[in-house]
Amino acid sequence: MAGGIPVLLLSTSGRRSGRRRTTPLLYHRESNGDLLLVAANGGAAWNPDWLHDLRARPEAEVDIDGRVIPVVASVLGPTERSAAWATAVEAFPGLEDNQRVAVRKIPIVRLQERHR
Repeated sequence: MAGGIPVLLLSTSGRRSGRRRTTPLLYHRESNGDLLLVAANGGAAWNPDWLHDLRARPEAEVDIDGRVIPVVASVLGPTERSAAWATAVEAFPGLEDNQRVAVRKIPIVRLQERHR
């Protein structure tokens, strides 16, 4: 948490370089424990690099308050995204502004804990 806002550190492998990249991101925890990330990229017209990395290599790690958790990512399809979007906007109202200015449908990624 940073100032009461849930923040995690997402570590991915670069899709071309294979190098480890770590990005701080807001997240929402679902009731089943899965984590949701919104690839808003500040409302930019393009998706963030971390999303491209996860699409190429869905296995990653998150660090939440010093606890490192291995995860597997999946981009939500249209039906799941609609429900998740409503939840995300409730948690982070500024997302609506991001979607208004973006020329793309902002993806939502689900992270599920991966057992080693």
